[in-house]
Amino acid sequence: MNIKIKELPEYEVTFMRRNGSYFEPQDHWGKLVQWVVDNELYPPNHFFIGISLVNHGFMYEKWPPNSEYDADFDRDNLEFNLNNLAVDPEGKCKVDLYVPI
Repeated sequence: MNIKIKELPEYEVTFMRRNGSYFEPQDHWGKLVQWVVDNELYPPNHFFIGISLVNHGFMYEKWPPNSEYDADFDRDNLEFNLNNLAVDPEGKCKVDLYVPI
């Protein structure tokens, strides 16, 4: 795990909100991806930024308890998707996880 402290700039965003379980059909992703492709708004020139609702326990168990920082649990974690998984030579999704402090 490579941890860096960063202050994020302001971003202009387009978003789609979906409420429901991760276990329900994920049809919304197809609609969003098609809109992104049609408008050429994909990595590396643009980001997919997800609000992480998953508890990244490993993050909170090792860091910030062993650092001088406290996690800000009133704000959401952000996941910055850095590549296009469909064309990645390794078939991997590269993500930066931002934890507010």
